[in-house]
Amino acid sequence: MAKSLKIFLLLVLLGSFFFFIQNIKDTNTTSIDTVISDKNIVNLSLLEALDMGLSEAEKWDSEVGVVEVSSVDDNISSSDGKRRKWNMLFASINSESNMAITIEDAKITEKSLNEGKLNSEIVMNIDDIKMDSIEAFQVAIKEYNLKPAVTWAKGYHYYLAKNIETGENVLSVEADNVDGKATKVFFDSKSKKMLGAINKVYTGGGFYKLEKNEAFVLTEEGQSIIGHSLSPDFSQDRTILIWGYSTKKENSEKPIIKISNNNGTNWTKLHIDINTLNGVLFSPDFSENNIIYLFNEKSIFKYSLKTKKIDKIYSNTNIRNVIIHENNLAVLTEREIYTIDLYSKSARKQNLSNTIYSIISNDNKLFAFTIDGIFEKREERWVKLDIPTFGIDGIVLEDKIFTFKDSTISYFMKGNKEWISTDISEPILKLYNSSNGESVYLVTTKGIFEIIEGGGAIKLKEIYRFTDGNITSLSSPMTDFFFLSVAPESKWEKL
Repeated sequence: MAKSLKIFLLLVLLGSFFFFIQNIKDTNTTSIDTVISDKNIVNLSLLEALDMGLSEAEKWDSEVGVVEVSSVDDNISSSDGKRRKWNMLFASINSESNMAITIEDAKITEKSLNEGKLNSEIVMNIDDIKMDSIEAFQVAIKEYNLKPAVTWAKGYHYYLAKNIETGENVLSVEADNVDGKATKVFFDSKSKKMLGAINKVYTGGGFYKLEKNEAFVLTEEGQSIIGHSLSPDFSQDRTILIWGYSTKKENSEKPIIKISNNNGTNWTKLHIDINTLNGVLFSPDFSENNIIYLFNEKSIFKYSLKTKKIDKIYSNTNIRNVIIHENNLAVLTEREIYTIDLYSKSARKQNLSNTIYSIISNDNKLFAFTIDGIFEKREERWVKLDIPTFGIDGIVLEDKIFTFKDSTISYFMKGNKEWISTDISEPILKLYNSSNGESVYLVTTKGIFEIIEGGGAIKLKEIYRFTDGNITSLSSPMTDFFFLSVAPESKWEKL
């Protein structure tokens, strides 16, 4: 039993290696183009797909072994142990190569020959693969009352790989349980014995107020709050927007958007029909027009709290961030910054660099951190600051600049010739300026630190550390408290 328990962690780590690979690309890839209608959809079981893939792989090398087989999330559910699309990987015993094959609708749609000899310990003997996905599916739903997954995958999925510690070829059935939690049930593919099951559980999460080193949750605990925004007139109207997802059930697909008009004491859910969400912003004139802006990777929307009407005002293929700057939306893509006038809706595009990391607005000035340096927008031109290039995000103040990259925090004083840096041993999430502009805070997923610089060095004073959940964003509307968006932590537990 102790050996079997080791399977859980190993399979969780290995199980997603091929699970979400939709397209296999390689210089030696062969693609078979097909036009598929609903009538041509053909679902196969794991052994049926493996038999087809093996026949193709043996044309390349008669002595191949199976490394892994996985069904692929293609938005079509089936409830009989079969799937429409499968990925599989074969290793050659005689050469320094391996072959990846995709099967869809009972046809080989892609295959690639890849250089590199794989560890022989992970290769399965085809004769030891006895259990089919159909049988595993039937046992799993009977024992654990599984339901089709909705968000992290669609329907029931199957994954086969070798556990190198136990030597077992492990077949997993992956779906949701009755509580909506992601669940995996494991079988020894040779003996067909059920080895156990795990499901994903969450701890922490919510929207918090941090005051005097004490954190108070202001929403239902357990929600995954990805971000929040404060009204431009927060000191008067105490209005907050939060957005995220419910983690009570894995199948909560659409984002949750809530607004509070009393400092987070009470919340009203906004019923906005949007499938994905990366951010919500208040209009600069929110107190007059009750307008907010929402964005995801492809679009920006304008929503009226008065009329409940939503309009798409901008589209792009790769929106990475949107911020309010004066009466404009500053839109960041990988290589361009678009400035959209909130009143005329006109958009201007400007190319700064091959790679733009981030855009920020400080003291009514717009800055961009790029691979080529830090730029400031001055009227209609972007001007590169005369300082050494470093960092991917930060804060630009009148006489100094704070920036970071990975776990390194740095600052640059005017008149200096180089950055002063220190490493904090954990990835940095963001830097924030206090409401009065006198303090700068560094945030990781677990901690909040005040940056204290002087004497040619940086020191960090820890303000608070979270044990449950991961910080996703912070604001400091007043000098004596913070607001924190927190996402739950997830882990796999044995059932």
